[in-house]
Amino acid sequence: MHLKCIDYSCFNSSADSGVLESITALANSRGGEVFIGVNENQKVIGCFPEKEIIFMKEQLETLHSGLSCIFNTYIIKNKIIVGIQVQRSNSKVAVIGLNKTKAYYFRLNRKTLPVNKIITLIRKLEQSENTIHFNSDALLIIKLLQENQKMTLSMIYRSSNLALKVVDNTMAFLVYSKKVEMFFENDQIYYKIKD
Repeated sequence: MHLKCIDYSCFNSSADSGVLESITALANSRGGEVFIGVNENQKVIGCFPEKEIIFMKEQLETLHSGLSCIFNTYIIKNKIIVGIQVQRSNSKVAVIGLNKTKAYYFRLNRKTLPVNKIITLIRKLEQSENTIHFNSDALLIIKLLQENQKMTLSMIYRSSNLALKVVDNTMAFLVYSKKVEMFFENDQIYYKIKD
């Protein structure tokens, strides 16, 4: 088996090191597989599969989403790791916090990130049957991105002088229509014209 670091794989040294966030991120994105016993640098360190699988099944019950995962064990370099195959969910899956708050995650550029409002709006566009067309707001934002090469959402708010909701909806449409790309850099989400 060859482990590739792609957007649809997450690597965790143990089940209590952010695996639940990784699982929900994959379910809220395109699905994929979470590997336990492999660190972020893809170094196989191994794990105790029975312990990890029991712990993860208990954790998955807290999601209350009906999300089903397939557990696999692999032997790589004489060490055992666990793979958890996650299917893309039709509804949003959240991690439930201590005070019953919900936290949503998604995958972007091999990172598990909290969901922002643009991702939420893109999910609504994916499920909508309404057709949206380019308008002057979209052209203005494209022009700003061409001039600045990359911008955060707050930079676009300030530069465009458009209402915040208009910017949010327009950015979601531009990302959804593959005209604009979101990427993660220096702990920030940026937007740029897609190459």
